[in-house]
Amino acid sequence: AMLSDVSGVESFGGELAIVGGGAVGSVIADNFSRRGVSKIHVIDHDIFYPHNVARHILGEKDAGMPKARSTVVHINGVTGNFDNKFYNSKFEKLSGQSRDDVFSSKVLIDCTATDMLNGINFDDLKSERIYRCYIADSGKMGVIQGLDPSAKNCDFFDLEAVLLVESCIDTEISGWLSSGELSEMLVGLNCSSTTMKMPLNIIQNHSSVFMSFIDDVQKIDNGLIGINLLDD
Repeated sequence: AMLSDVSGVESFGGELAIVGGGAVGSVIADNFSRRGVSKIHVIDHDIFYPHNVARHILGEKDAGMPKARSTVVHINGVTGNFDNKFYNSKFEKLSGQSRDDVFSSKVLIDCTATDMLNGINFDDLKSERIYRCYIADSGKMGVIQGLDPSAKNCDFFDLEAVLLVESCIDTEISGWLSSGELSEMLVGLNCSSTTMKMPLNIIQNHSSVFMSFIDDVQKIDNGLIGINLLDD
């Protein structure tokens, strides 16, 4: 309650699951923990590499450790809240109580920069809202999609279609989608590549917009897509 009061932002009043403990996921986990979210689940099967330090909340001391575990240890140390949990696993490999806990989170955020959520049966999810967010076009563009999994009239394929339509009138989006190099330009879980060059402040800029988007979408029934564009 104290963190929520001091930050001046009302918590959404439930547990949060973050899939992907890379650059975007770690920053979002850190910021939501400082806003007083009661319990955060971090899911990631990868380890932390030394070159990740340039764009991650973790440091050199965490090199070689599981990202999920180290991210949770970090936010526990920041807030003193030891209810947060980590899962050194791929999201789709979760089972038993671990799967039940994650699937019951009030909000689920996919930060993997993959199409993972397109293969999930939303009927299994008890989350009120799910989001997918990533950074593209060498850091110039942040994209977040959000929807209510219980709504049968909208899914992530629909939101991707909206993005495609928008590209017909927006040259920035059109240029990104026609680049043909998406796998090298999306920052989420896949930030482990040594070829990815992007400073932490860019990650933080987009992530702060993602969080504001989540605050707004929590109050809206429809699926929405948000785009944050940075100047060169």
